[in-house]
Amino acid sequence: MILTCTRCKKRHLKCDDQLPSCANCNGTGSECVYYDPAVAEYVSRKEIHDLQRRLEQLENTRKQTEAKLVSPREFLFSTGKSHLEVTTHLYLGKFTPGNIFIWAMQQCGRQCDIDLSKAEPRYECASTVKFDKAMLTPSITRILVDNYFENINFKFRIFERPFFDFDVQVRNLPSRRCLLVVLALAISSAQYMRKDPNFVPITLLLTQWAQTGIPECVAEYNSDSLTVMVLSCLLQMLHPTGQDLWYTLGLCCRFCLGQGIPKETEDATTFEKTLSVLYDIEEEVALSLGRVPMLQAYNIHQMKSNVSGLHSVSLTVQLFKKIYDRQEQECPYDDDLNHFLRTHMDTLTSDPKSCVLLAFITAHSCSICPPSIAQVVIPLVVVGSMNIIKSAYESIRNENMISCWLETIKVFNAGCTLFTIYQKHSHEAMDFSNIAITEQQILQHLSLAETALDYTSRYWRDGIRYKYAFKSLVQSS
Repeated sequence: MILTCTRCKKRHLKCDDQLPSCANCNGTGSECVYYDPAVAEYVSRKEIHDLQRRLEQLENTRKQTEAKLVSPREFLFSTGKSHLEVTTHLYLGKFTPGNIFIWAMQQCGRQCDIDLSKAEPRYECASTVKFDKAMLTPSITRILVDNYFENINFKFRIFERPFFDFDVQVRNLPSRRCLLVVLALAISSAQYMRKDPNFVPITLLLTQWAQTGIPECVAEYNSDSLTVMVLSCLLQMLHPTGQDLWYTLGLCCRFCLGQGIPKETEDATTFEKTLSVLYDIEEEVALSLGRVPMLQAYNIHQMKSNVSGLHSVSLTVQLFKKIYDRQEQECPYDDDLNHFLRTHMDTLTSDPKSCVLLAFITAHSCSICPPSIAQVVIPLVVVGSMNIIKSAYESIRNENMISCWLETIKVFNAGCTLFTIYQKHSHEAMDFSNIAITEQQILQHLSLAETALDYTSRYWRDGIRYKYAFKSLVQSS
């Protein structure tokens, strides 16, 4: 609806919606205008009409774009797979570091006297403490922006430098951009406080600040919602808020599966970068917690319609399918999987991802079975555990580690599993299926695990429990 023009409003006359001017203005030869407070100037009737027409065209274009989205909702609501449900539990079933430690101690014939149930990721500071936004000065903002590009791994960065080019205080930015900037700065601050503890209150300030705007943005369910959720996942990897990481990550993945991926968007570069970061985060977190990478599980589900296509994909994808394409209460370690592992052992051991995957789930505690390791998968478990420890040690040495607590859990689980196998197979050389692993190599990686846990415990207080638990396991034997 076109508003009453200035001339009619001043004379208290009825104003029609004729173009280019109303009947009253047209009769006097005056321009039909009205005052727009948004732009603080007078705008003509024709300009308003043209603007409305453009808005209607944009709305129609948006609806047409939504119709082109790849939206496999029938998959989301028809499948009963537990690995695609959004769960609030951080760990899968009994797969917790505490249970892995108890299992390792029992296998080595030792008594467990250390309780790891309290060593859960959480904040160091009470959530009731409130901080003033004035703490985020322009100088601190510049420090955090520089740190974001210097020390945050490139594969986890969504924004480029132009995004941070603004001449006002962060709190004076438009609400949506302010939220994205605050989340990015919180991620940078969580990493920076490892070398400067003075940034702990800055991290808590930025986290509290972001939490006030996240629910509203996520509820809008658009591309910004996905970006905010991905940034929130990354922040929880760096600075855990509790056990919300897997829940938030599940929302991100279900957004991609349910809402679909636009084929053409104005901000395609940012969207593609966000999706790439999500894939990397999901793989990192899923393998750390012994869970299913949900986006990869979706790809596996899509292969059902083309069974012959499975022969052309990698063995790792086939391994994913055999482990996760099952009913909720079924144990994946059946005769078919064991035969598959024996047949392709040499090829699978050359793929780090398959080794890492099996290193976490092989000492499994599903709802049916007690913790155990099948003889056929020992080579993959040994190689995978060594890869996990070596990768964590390298990331620590090169100072590009993202999550202290996830690295702690990964190294602890891999170290306990590797040490247990070493104790049960204490030969001079371990030779399984043409894979020669010497005792010296195992001891070297166990030493690297101790070094890695010692480092991560400096930056995650509860990591000290894992450090001493692992030392007690190794030294008791």
